[in-house]
Amino acid sequence: MEDEQVSYFKLREKELGFRPQNEVVYNSILPYSDHIDEESNYALTAIKRNLTKAVLLRDLRPGVAYWTSQLIRYIRLYGLKFSKSDHVHFIKLFYELVTSPGLEGVLVEQICGAMGKLLKKRHLLSRKDLLLDWVPLYKLSEQLIYSKMEPMGLEWIPPTVGSKINGLIRNCRSYFPPASTQAMLDEWRPLLCPFDVIMSKACKYLDLFLPTLVFSREESESSWRLWINEILALWKSAQNGPTWEKNLVHLLARFAHNNIGYFDWEPYVSQLCTRLLRSMQLPVGKLQHTSSLTHQLPIETASLWLISMMGRQCSKIVLQHLRHFFDATGTYFHPSNTGKWCGSLLNFLQNIAAKFAARVHRERYKTQRWEPKVPESHLLQDSDIEEFVLILKPVALMTLYSKIGPTMASKVLLILSNLRPDLILPELVDKTYIALGTLTEPHQVRSCLSALSCSISPGIREFPEVRKHIIPLLFQCLPALDPNDLTKSLLAFQFISTALSMIPVVNCSRAVQLRTDLNEEERELCNMTDQFEDFASQYMERLFVLLEGLSQGIESHSVESSDDRDVRITQSEGISGMILVTSTAILLQQSSTDIYRLCLDKVFRFATTNLLAGFVAMSTTATLCAATVKINPAEGYAKFVPYLCNEILEYFAETPEAKTEEKLDKKLLWDLKILSEICHNGTEHLLQYKDLLYDVASHGIEMTAKDGYQTAIKIIKYCIRGWTIFFCSDRRSLSYSIDQDPAEYLAIRDWGKISNPRDLDMKWHIPSEKELNAAFECFDRFFIPALQELSDFNADKCDLTKEELRKLLYLVKEVLMVASVLLPEDDSGSVCLERDSVVSLRSWPVLTTELLPFYNSCILKSGHSNIRKRVFEITHGTLQKLLSCREDDVKSVCFIVDIYSQCSLMHEQQKAEFDQHWKVFTTYKNAMKNPLRQKKQRERLSLIDRAVLQHQMRVLAIERSNYTSLHHGVMLDLIQLSTSHYMKVRGNAQALFFHGLTLVPSSAYRQYLPLILKHLDKANTVSHQELKGALYLLIGKPKSRSFLGFYHRWDAIAKVWPALIAVPHSEKPSIAKLYDKLALKIQAYFNSIAIESVVSSESVQAAVDFIQSNDVPEAADIDIKNVIEEGEKHSRCVGAKNKGLYESLVNSLIDLYETGNLTWKYVELVLGMLSLLLRHDIQIPRLTKLFLSLLTDDVISVRTLALACVGSIMKQQKRKHAVEMLSLEDITGHNDTTRAQPHPGDRVDNSWHQYNSKDLPTNQKKFDNTKFVDKTHWGYYAWPKLIKTYAHYEKQPKLDRERDELNEGEVAVYDFFTNSSSVEKLINFLCLENVKGKDKFDDKRMDMFRGLFRNYGDTFVPLFKPHILRLVEEKQESHQRCAAEIITGMAMGSKHWPFEKVNNMWDWMIPTLKKAVANISTETTKDWDKTFTQIVQNRDPRRIYWVLDFLANEPATLSNTVLVESSKLFIFQGGIHQQEWRVPEILQKMLNHVEPLLGHQYKSIRNRIGSVLASIFLYDVEILGKSQKCQRTPSAAEFVKRVLPRLEILLSEDTPPLSNASSETSVGSISEAADQEELVEDYSMPLGIPVAGGANISGVETLPPEIIHQIQEGLKKLLPPGSPMPDLMRARELQDHLPVNLVQGSMIQKARKSGLLRPTVDESAQTGSDTERNETIRIYKTVMKWIVSAQRSTMQPFRSCFLQLLPLICKLYPVDKQGSDEELHRDTRLCLSCLAQSIVQDDDISKVVDTIRDIVGVNSWHARHTILSYIQVFVYSNLFSVGQNKSIMLELREIIIILLQDDQYEVSRMASITLSGLIQCGAIDLDDELLQLGYDMCSTKLKRKKKTGANDVEDVNFQKRLLKRHAGVLILSACVLSSPYSVPDWMPRVVMRLSDHLHDIQPIQGTIKRTLSDFRRTHHDNWHEDKLKFSSDELAILTDLLVSPSYYA
Repeated sequence: MEDEQVSYFKLREKELGFRPQNEVVYNSILPYSDHIDEESNYALTAIKRNLTKAVLLRDLRPGVAYWTSQLIRYIRLYGLKFSKSDHVHFIKLFYELVTSPGLEGVLVEQICGAMGKLLKKRHLLSRKDLLLDWVPLYKLSEQLIYSKMEPMGLEWIPPTVGSKINGLIRNCRSYFPPASTQAMLDEWRPLLCPFDVIMSKACKYLDLFLPTLVFSREESESSWRLWINEILALWKSAQNGPTWEKNLVHLLARFAHNNIGYFDWEPYVSQLCTRLLRSMQLPVGKLQHTSSLTHQLPIETASLWLISMMGRQCSKIVLQHLRHFFDATGTYFHPSNTGKWCGSLLNFLQNIAAKFAARVHRERYKTQRWEPKVPESHLLQDSDIEEFVLILKPVALMTLYSKIGPTMASKVLLILSNLRPDLILPELVDKTYIALGTLTEPHQVRSCLSALSCSISPGIREFPEVRKHIIPLLFQCLPALDPNDLTKSLLAFQFISTALSMIPVVNCSRAVQLRTDLNEEERELCNMTDQFEDFASQYMERLFVLLEGLSQGIESHSVESSDDRDVRITQSEGISGMILVTSTAILLQQSSTDIYRLCLDKVFRFATTNLLAGFVAMSTTATLCAATVKINPAEGYAKFVPYLCNEILEYFAETPEAKTEEKLDKKLLWDLKILSEICHNGTEHLLQYKDLLYDVASHGIEMTAKDGYQTAIKIIKYCIRGWTIFFCSDRRSLSYSIDQDPAEYLAIRDWGKISNPRDLDMKWHIPSEKELNAAFECFDRFFIPALQELSDFNADKCDLTKEELRKLLYLVKEVLMVASVLLPEDDSGSVCLERDSVVSLRSWPVLTTELLPFYNSCILKSGHSNIRKRVFEITHGTLQKLLSCREDDVKSVCFIVDIYSQCSLMHEQQKAEFDQHWKVFTTYKNAMKNPLRQKKQRERLSLIDRAVLQHQMRVLAIERSNYTSLHHGVMLDLIQLSTSHYMKVRGNAQALFFHGLTLVPSSAYRQYLPLILKHLDKANTVSHQELKGALYLLIGKPKSRSFLGFYHRWDAIAKVWPALIAVPHSEKPSIAKLYDKLALKIQAYFNSIAIESVVSSESVQAAVDFIQSNDVPEAADIDIKNVIEEGEKHSRCVGAKNKGLYESLVNSLIDLYETGNLTWKYVELVLGMLSLLLRHDIQIPRLTKLFLSLLTDDVISVRTLALACVGSIMKQQKRKHAVEMLSLEDITGHNDTTRAQPHPGDRVDNSWHQYNSKDLPTNQKKFDNTKFVDKTHWGYYAWPKLIKTYAHYEKQPKLDRERDELNEGEVAVYDFFTNSSSVEKLINFLCLENVKGKDKFDDKRMDMFRGLFRNYGDTFVPLFKPHILRLVEEKQESHQRCAAEIITGMAMGSKHWPFEKVNNMWDWMIPTLKKAVANISTETTKDWDKTFTQIVQNRDPRRIYWVLDFLANEPATLSNTVLVESSKLFIFQGGIHQQEWRVPEILQKMLNHVEPLLGHQYKSIRNRIGSVLASIFLYDVEILGKSQKCQRTPSAAEFVKRVLPRLEILLSEDTPPLSNASSETSVGSISEAADQEELVEDYSMPLGIPVAGGANISGVETLPPEIIHQIQEGLKKLLPPGSPMPDLMRARELQDHLPVNLVQGSMIQKARKSGLLRPTVDESAQTGSDTERNETIRIYKTVMKWIVSAQRSTMQPFRSCFLQLLPLICKLYPVDKQGSDEELHRDTRLCLSCLAQSIVQDDDISKVVDTIRDIVGVNSWHARHTILSYIQVFVYSNLFSVGQNKSIMLELREIIIILLQDDQYEVSRMASITLSGLIQCGAIDLDDELLQLGYDMCSTKLKRKKKTGANDVEDVNFQKRLLKRHAGVLILSACVLSSPYSVPDWMPRVVMRLSDHLHDIQPIQGTIKRTLSDFRRTHHDNWHEDKLKFSSDELAILTDLLVSPSYYA
């Protein structure tokens, strides 16, 4: 094989002049393949020459863009058909181009696409051939994906650029030098702070960039060995599924895949499987999973990682875990068990199978590779494959019948059947037999046929057990062809066509007597082939029944029916007809000649003796006849054509009046339809009947009935098509004849034969000279006269009715559609377009029919060289005449539009057909592909389809760079029609115009814009339809990013946008909607257009290197130096021109706005356009002045836009600040130890930039000498090599500038904000409420103020300060919000102010903030939280120590309401959160403050304290498995140690549970979603309730009138004049407004006593003395809220210290639903659920078990009951850690067995449920020992009561024996219920044993009845299979137990 490849490449190198990298192999199959090499060489020469020249000349658009698209076109047509040297130079050139700074986003996208094509096949280039630097790509990603200008509105980047760049990085990283790994780690390690959002960015970069492909030990030392253990430790540290975990999983999976056998994965298998199982979100036990606790792992990537771990001993471990996984989740796959988890489970099932198959392919079948080979020691063994298939098999077969699983199950079974057909196919075949034999379960038939169709191919090829079932299955499928069940029929057809496409349908029975080399299986199979003839006969009969079914009850079906149901029926029947014909065609093409003739006779007899009604039935029958004839044209035409022609001609002879009748005879239409279809693929065999066909067509065209003449025209159309196109004339599975003597050829040995493209031996129909002449003869006979008649009509020489004209136009349209590939393109009359490129934009021609040797002579002979131009001229004349006198003839105009499409070679319809054909081919290929074989080793039929598609692709790839008068005329007419009065005409013309716009040269738009824009000109009087059409032309095709409303050229926008604004106003609603649509589309698709054409010097050098490599033809003719100079000059000219156009456009739009004549709609549009035109590289003072003036506009939307734009302008005006790049040693004198060995957390070397109250820069000198580090994440994990700090203030841009020091734009800002009236007016507008209840903190306003104070220092502070002081005193929400936005902007803008200015600002701002917090309300809490969050975000704590001191001290100050107290905590939490780990001192201080408040009386405070505690302890984690070196953050363990004594009272044995226990109630479950929502609401929106000492109305719902009147009188005195009076009818709405001293508490108490106030219960804070026990309960609630909140926020939810709280939680867990304290119950349930689901590290598992053992021994049965629920979820959540530890599981099993004998019934029952769940998930083995234990305990004898004298004396041991016996029954019940959907071998005996105790005393009897009831319910669906596991006696007993006795018995 390798020798053949070497000789092939040598031959190609000799033919081409170079060795091609990779060719499209299908080109060699095409009938004109010998011409393709010359064509491709010419194309490659043009691309290399013009692409390099365009780069040198700096012609990015259109030069580089055009030739990049041509390279993509070249690769699509020919593949990577260039030398390795060219390949490398192309990549380097594009790499330098795409990484050029300032490159437009659209060009980046295009070049990324080209790079993807070039780098797709990695095996073609190694690192020896190509090395790429990673840094430019990193900079590109930062520039475009994380652009700093786009959020500010100064840059607009295409939304898909990010994904394109990420794809480019993935393609390029294989060529990064492994030695670059250290540099990458140095760059991104400092970003690895898990508490910061930057962590996601860092992990994403590590995932994208880190190279993992290495080829030697030395490379690995400088590559993955630097980080693998570190990344694995980081992944293990993240135990709660943070968002960045998926990136680490991607990286680790890629590393594992690329380095199989070079790393020991054994310690990590359990971890991965545990997280996979946990991410499935499966409901387990009574503690339901909470969806917000984790992010799902990327299942595809995790599957790849898991499979890549396999090798040596690890293979066994992975397979054990997989078996355990599917055993544990098996019941969730069952069809009866559906839920939201199904999608995830099925996705994993499919992916794990696909990744396993891919690895088998890689190790055993892959020939072309670049990645390292898998070591021999780690290759998958046959036993591994068998084990894997056996693991997935039961789950896949079970999923087959589920509602959403059949499709995925079919894909999985396809993979498994290719891996081991002997293990899969026999059972699948058996299931299919059973399904086909049942009438009551059609879904089983559908599922089995679908799966078998996909999976049957490997069985047909190589598995005798399946081969012998093929023919019986074909017969079994015939009854499934049911006209009453179309779905089942479609699947039956699918199976028949799939099976027949792989087997020759030939009778081989004679071979048994003729051959002696047959084995037993072959003899049997040969004998069975004798049934093929019977099958074909029966199949055809069923087919005819289906056809008759399609016509029954349907006289006529029209797709245009207005009835939706009719449309649906027609569509479904159309699909049925298509598949019916396809299946039949496959049968006929695979059949021997004898069987074909049998079928041909049957089809002919049916077609000539039946007359079906309905369009679908008629067209399907005609297509069936055509498919039959196509197989053997000689015999088919001889049978059909003479008969049909004679029938039709006889009819016309007998009924001459038929031509004038409006209604066509059905028999005539039937014959015409069949005749037209069988001409569809005409060959030379049809030539002998051409005269007959011409006669029929001539008569048919003369008919008046539309169906008649259209069908006759199709005869002409199909004849020409069949004679002029290339198509495959043989689509069999074999390339040779099957009609051979069985003694010489045995067809059964070719069943399932696979082909490859090089041995395809395709038989093409190549048009002969006779056929071309016949086509031109037909063309002249029908087409030319019709054209002449149209010409006469244009010249008024004849008059045509509407129907006559439509007939002629229809003929021209249909014939031209098939003749368009035949007629030569008209190159005459080129239109001179304005040249916008300095390189040639003319591509190369792609020829097909023109390559025929006799083509030119036929064209000359026919005289049709200029026929296209003539067609256009005549139809153009017809169009003009119609528009002048018959404009209402819409159909004729639409026909002309279609004619235009064909005569100008737009191929709109052909392109749509090609796309559909490609989609069908891809679907079939994916459905049938063998994942183990090479991609192109498929069934011959599939390869033939791909070759045909390659030819069709070439037909559509026509060169259109020559813009002729024909093209120009068509486009101008389309513009005219696009503004027609008729919607249908406008729609068709616009669609074709949009399509044509993508084909014409890029500069042609200049020809069209004036014609479109004239309809928008005020000087012209235009109709409503014309304006509407013009707007539609500007809007373009839906979802198209290229449209004339925003054409990516400055000159186009400069014309279009002002014209849109200047258009006369229209009151039509449809016009207004179009304007809205256009504005939205411009906003959505607007991308920044470059002013200057920037090409980096590296790109130029890459082009020079390409030229000088001697790979670019004509390189000697290029004077590189002069070309480069010319390019620089061109670049400057283009930049100057673009800048002029940009400024002109902006000024024009401003002029239009300033006229003041625009309506509101146009004002909105013009301002939106101006906002889009803001740029970071050009400032226009006039635009600045405009938006400043609009800040005080009366219209709110205008003000909102102006605020955002002024913020953008502030960013424009920002001056660059001086920075210093210093090392850690330069700043601190300490060496950086984190580079060698990262140690996250508190260390000595990162304490210097943490908050330290004893070392703050409190004076000028210390402030100036402090090196501030604002990046919060730096230093936590590692330090960057150089730390960015800002230089001294004196080196920064000057802040205190005079007016004359400012530029024009800055002067405008200065003048506006130094004008007190302007500022006051602005503030007043900002204080207005926009939407009641929906307004929130506006970041755009804040950005404006931040930029203002950053650029101008404290210049404007005196004007804003009075307003701020006033606003914070106000009570109105909008006033408070305005103050918050200004304060935030000012504080953030002061970053670069000198100490004096900053200190002065904080001197007055801190008291102001205190007032603001004191006046806070529920509505403004989040606004002030946002303020403090933004102020401290990304700021060194020493830079903002004033505000941090405020946040740290303010919560401890006295508050007048609970709302204020809660809000202080909320604000503290939000602010300190942004400082993360850098403020441990403040965190400790806050802990000291809240710890005494744990038992606070009010729920809102407790909720907030719980959340604050989660934030305080957030940083108390171990990352990389390392504790912090010098921990300064508060310790959770120490906190728990201090809290436990305060909870001791609740643990005392004499403290009863807090719910009223009852043995009759059932166990409650957690309603997690509602609980979490309530919790979140409690944390973020605390209630405002006065504290003790004030008026406490927390328990009051409604206030009486007396109280309301007194409060209103007090409020009138306190509130400002004119303030709105709050609604006092609801007490809770009063709380925010009620001062402490307004109403005396005694009055409230007095009102309560008098009955005026109706109290409600407030959790544990009940009326009366606040006892120690109540306070303890409140402390407990706060701790629970801390644990729950921490579960959602921390990366390590499980802390061993929580185990100390577990006994208390279990004791207080609500076993029943009774009790008054709902808050306590909810918190306890949710807390236990969170703890149970936490991932527990291996070292802590023994601690958990010890805690469980301690709880089991307590007296509280509530605790014992609850710990069982905990055990089940804990084990399931840590299944692969706990389940693999046998000693732990034995201990848990002993605990459960002990609890089975508990004297509390609820506990023993829960123990049985837990045991069943653990058995079901495989944690506890259901072995003989467990069963025997159950049997033994069941056998415990119960002593009866004895009579002693007159009194009955009960045996003292009776109760213990009863409990023991009941425990045995519970064990057996747990075993039975552990298999809800199957009947294992042990189950019949267990069920029978349970039945023996059915009449025992309670509770045994109740337990058994419940068990048998559940058994019946779960096994009901499959009872017909499950009952076979029982003997007849057992079944009889079971039936008596399960079936209720009859009432009448």
